[in-house]
Amino acid sequence: MRIYSSSHVEKFNECPADWFLQFAERESWVPINMGRPAVARIAGQSFAKGVAEYHKFIVHRKHMAPEADQVKEWCLLAGGMAERELKRYLDAGCILIPDLADFEKSLAGLVMRGLHRYIDKAPIPKNWEILHAEKRIDEGGYCRPDLIYRVGGELAHADVKFKLRLDTRYKEKNIKAYLNGWQFHHNAWAVGKLMKESCKLMTLIMVVLEPFEIVVRTSRIEDYRMRLWEQSAEALWLIMNAMDGNWQPLADHIRVHGSLYPYHNFHFETQFGKTEMADAVLEYALDEQAMKQGYIKMDQGYEGVVRSTKEPFDYTKHTAVAGDE
Repeated sequence: MRIYSSSHVEKFNECPADWFLQFAERESWVPINMGRPAVARIAGQSFAKGVAEYHKFIVHRKHMAPEADQVKEWCLLAGGMAERELKRYLDAGCILIPDLADFEKSLAGLVMRGLHRYIDKAPIPKNWEILHAEKRIDEGGYCRPDLIYRVGGELAHADVKFKLRLDTRYKEKNIKAYLNGWQFHHNAWAVGKLMKESCKLMTLIMVVLEPFEIVVRTSRIEDYRMRLWEQSAEALWLIMNAMDGNWQPLADHIRVHGSLYPYHNFHFETQFGKTEMADAVLEYALDEQAMKQGYIKMDQGYEGVVRSTKEPFDYTKHTAVAGDE
């Protein structure tokens, strides 16, 4: 069974048809009119290119400050990538929407400025024992955590996110979305497989260019939430494999278990706030007794419910085997 990267899964969770159109083949469909998501993606990937070189430096130099010429080289690397990648889209026939037209000339400079300020601030805590930077983990699907480190004897991973702009009103919402999201749990699972021990902490390093801010936020990884992620990952990967033409793993799973685990997509926020069942996962760990603090169980009052209340879904029968094949 193929293990899909977090970017694939997150796109699939948005819309399976979008995922198939944009990821299933090497030549994928992209909108002609380039909006903020496309520009932000190019900026983020380019920033990450420069950050990776800086992180590799501090792994080998034990948090030493780099020379100015070295920083300039990394900034030029990141800026050059932003310029080339944006040009690749424009040469293919894409058009920046009018509000973003200035980015054709300014995007590379913005990425370089953000990287330079990140390096100047040196946000990586000195008590982190950096083990790996940009380590590709093949046994975890296409997974490449920005940093794998140890602090206080505990294994951890960190990921850097770059934003050109962020309204301060939505800062906490963005932080929660990253730390509760699919990618950070996928990385924790993959790091655990690589290091042969549980990854206990995950850290978000969010770099915002305007207004400039670097947020470093660490969250402890709850065991029950990792089990939930593993079960959900298995179900999602089985479905995605079937859509990709490899339907046998899904057929084998149904034959053995009789049903498929009702997976969680790890999207707990909408534009209107938390999803209705977010607290069931995040606060009450799907424990029915604990859930009674915030939920009640009631008859739906209509025909066509998915499952009979006389035969509740048994979560304990679905043990994750994600990645075993």
